[in-house]
Amino acid sequence: MDTRLFAYIALIFLGLLIYDAWVEDYRPKPAPPAKVSTEPQTSQQDIPQFSPESQMSPGGQTDVPAPDPTSESAASSQPAKQTIKVETDVLSLEIDLQGGTVVRAELPGYPVDIQHPDQPVRLLAVNDRFYVAQSGLLASKEA
Repeated sequence: MDTRLFAYIALIFLGLLIYDAWVEDYRPKPAPPAKVSTEPQTSQQDIPQFSPESQMSPGGQTDVPAPDPTSESAASSQPAKQTIKVETDVLSLEIDLQGGTVVRAELPGYPVDIQHPDQPVRLLAVNDRFYVAQSGLLASKEA
């Protein structure tokens, strides 16, 4: 038979042996198995219990004040909400300081159409009422 054929077969066999040794040396080590416990991980002491008495202050009143009927008239006489304006090269935002709600969002680099190049695309506005972007941020104290 041809000696070249045997040489090629021997070369392929040695290549497979070298590859197998390399995989054995550099294979990621398997993670050790996690211990499985049959007892529950939480106990009754870990779970907080709710009782209406825990929400009461020593005077017998709750921590949450009752709504004041005159607060609506006071709220209507308050000045407009304060906002901050954040501008980047692509986006212009107005964010309400009360709650972090996005009040207005525009794309200043993109006009509404070719006839009005100075009017940017408005993504969100208070008047639109199509979308509301509320963050739900609350403060423990008033700033």
